[in-house]
Amino acid sequence: PLAGGAVGLMIAKTGGEMVWESVRDLTDSQDEEVLQKLEATIVAVPGVASCKYVRHRRMGPYQVVDAHVLVHQELSVSAASHVVAKCRAAVRIEMPDVTEMMVHVSPSFDTRFSGRNKAVSVHSSNGKKAELDFEGLRPHGEIEKDVRRVVGTVRDVKWIEHVHVHYIGGEVQVRCSIVLDDALLIRQANLIARTVRQKIEKELADVSTADIHLELEDNCWGQCGQSLGPACAIAGKMQKR
Repeated sequence: PLAGGAVGLMIAKTGGEMVWESVRDLTDSQDEEVLQKLEATIVAVPGVASCKYVRHRRMGPYQVVDAHVLVHQELSVSAASHVVAKCRAAVRIEMPDVTEMMVHVSPSFDTRFSGRNKAVSVHSSNGKKAELDFEGLRPHGEIEKDVRRVVGTVRDVKWIEHVHVHYIGGEVQVRCSIVLDDALLIRQANLIARTVRQKIEKELADVSTADIHLELEDNCWGQCGQSLGPACAIAGKMQKR
């Protein structure tokens, strides 16, 4: 009888553990140790500013992970995608039983400096207020179109190379690359850039900061290291191809 009772208790204990494990899996209970390991692995990835949250759930012997990471607010979409890929790779190395990982990306709303050393303060550390502030801002396509229109009125600008619109701390900041005549002096180019910046910030009320980058007109690829401009023989051969 004693042996039978002991066997019965062992069976009951094993059955209870199996039922408890199944209940945990069905209710998506979180293992704090696993969460800490996941967060530490993700935050260690270069390019990740912080991890807003991380969750995991079991699917049999495997795990599915859902994470929300914050990256630098001026990071390009392609660069952010690369950071996401690195996060997945790092987690799979540390935890091979993770078969699927969903990563959400958001800009890191933090106190920083703009291109002209203007401090931008964010009211909420978790970015909630900044996210709400974005709802009332115009789409980047409209802003870019207006920037190109305004810059196009400056006579000394030959053409506009790039216009990048950033939404930082509930404000709109613009990075604009313009091409000038390569015969201009540095002082003259700086004055033109200042004029462009002032016109953008004056005529576009929703643009808080305009950062102007200068590029010189140059038709030479520089293979010879001597001749410059369209008269370069190597550049001429390249153009004929």
